[in-house]
Amino acid sequence: MEDDFPKAAAEATRRGKPLFVDAWAPWCHTCLSMRARVLADPTLGDAKLRSGKRLADAFVWASIDTERVENTSFIAAHPNRVWPTLYVLASDARTVNVAWEGSATRDELVALLSDIEAGGNDALFAVALAHAAGHRVTEARAALTTITNDTQASPGLRARSLEALVGLDDTSPDRIVALAKGALAWLPVSTSRATVLVSALSALDTLHATDEAIVLAANEGATGAPCAHAAKCPALAPDDRSGLFEALVDHAKTTGKTEDAKRLARAWQTYLAEVAAEARTADERYVYDAHRLLAAEATGEVAAFVPVLEASARTFAKDGNTHARLARAYAHLGRNDEAVREAERAVGLLEGPRVLRAASLLADLHERAGRRAEGRKALVDALHRLGDFPLTKNQRKLAEACEKRAADLRP
Repeated sequence: MEDDFPKAAAEATRRGKPLFVDAWAPWCHTCLSMRARVLADPTLGDAKLRSGKRLADAFVWASIDTERVENTSFIAAHPNRVWPTLYVLASDARTVNVAWEGSATRDELVALLSDIEAGGNDALFAVALAHAAGHRVTEARAALTTITNDTQASPGLRARSLEALVGLDDTSPDRIVALAKGALAWLPVSTSRATVLVSALSALDTLHATDEAIVLAANEGATGAPCAHAAKCPALAPDDRSGLFEALVDHAKTTGKTEDAKRLARAWQTYLAEVAAEARTADERYVYDAHRLLAAEATGEVAAFVPVLEASARTFAKDGNTHARLARAYAHLGRNDEAVREAERAVGLLEGPRVLRAASLLADLHERAGRRAEGRKALVDALHRLGDFPLTKNQRKLAEACEKRAADLRP
């Protein structure tokens, strides 16, 4: 059920089944990738859990766009920290059994839900995720550490536990690096491995440090090179490889390795162009626009990518994110009038917190042209439209920054 949580909740209660909720956002490339490549997979519903149940029959399914005003009651009760977040609620549609922050391939999602469905006191993974969902971080860490260190557990279960462990609220950067480095020898090539490596690279950036083994492992995942630390090396999902490229480019910049950053960005750009060319539909191709723009900015080749963004803005004309990206590209190239036009379209179409980013870009463009009053108006109008929409910590910071900037632009 799309964007109708009350109906999905009533159905879960009526049928006495847990409720699976994909909490996503239309600007989130990982969300789009999962919706296009995993949740839309026609074989997913027939997949069997370890209990023997068909996946489609084991849960009531719902999808919530976290940018839509009509979903504010769900968002207020279940705020995302990461996009997507995959919730499993009890049949009362209130109790959160699991909040899985991140994505999965089709097979990984089946395995994840199998682990969750097992439930009970003996299913330590399900218990650990329930602790995490209830913000009982100490208990969650203890359970996840036990599974991660259990060499008799399946590699997939250990990998999912390590991914969750690294993602806990107060896991320090140095601890994230240590956990990732200690797992390289056994951590299977998977979404979890990619997520852990991205987290480790980000932690290294925070620490202003580097680690050769982590950088090598991330390079292997991004480029598809033979794995030095794994017996088998199946290909990662394109979104995971792209995420590794992004983290590697950022890490190279942070450590002052400008040429490495440019080389990696070119490889990233080439890889995403190849993946997009193989897409079967416009929806699948559009998934990669956000990261392709980042790669183009990193290589300085934004002009060559503009026709792709223009095509997306025509094909998905009612999606404000297409216009926001095109506005950013035009602004990068100094095409201010065109950038203003697209930014205004984006602001008019977007809902929720994302409108603040588009309004901030529009304010930049107006201020660049000396139109301070128009820039202030763009920010004030966006904040007014946002109203009392429930915000995450980072979104509140963005709103506060917009408020301060609007005040600074006051005549």
